Amino acid sequence: MRQTTVVEELALHLVIAGQPGLPMTAELRYETSDPYAVHATFRAEDSEVTWVLARELLMTGLQAVSGMGDVKVQPSEEHPESVILIQLSSPDGVAVLAANSADLRGFLLRTCDQVPPGAEAAFLDLDLKLAQLLA
Repeated sequence: MRQTTVVEELALHLVIAGQPGLPMTAELRYETSDPYAVHATFRAEDSEVTWVLARELLMTGLQAVSGMGDVKVQPSEEHPESVILIQLSSPDGVAVLAANSADLRGFLLRTCDQVPPGAEAAFLDLDLKLAQLLA
């Protein structure tokens, strides 16, 4: 099977109570060889951090609260049609990022063009993943 990559640069704002927020970007990367995951590299000023997010969690979060652990995604209460909130929790703290719903939806639709929801297992190369784990 041919590997395809879908990449999107997403504008974000780090939500800070009582302030306009800190502008950030995120590079979202989806690879058909890893069909359940979206790799998100968040950048602000001179720093960056990469998180691996479940594609299904992002898709569900466009409509309703999604996630139970370190990552939660949901529509904004103030602007549910246009803003998605992504909450990332780590031992260092919690960050809430606001993204444009249409931009995230567009990226996810492009991933679905490559791997339809529910068909991920057909694209997963278990031999490759096992070799990577054992390397």
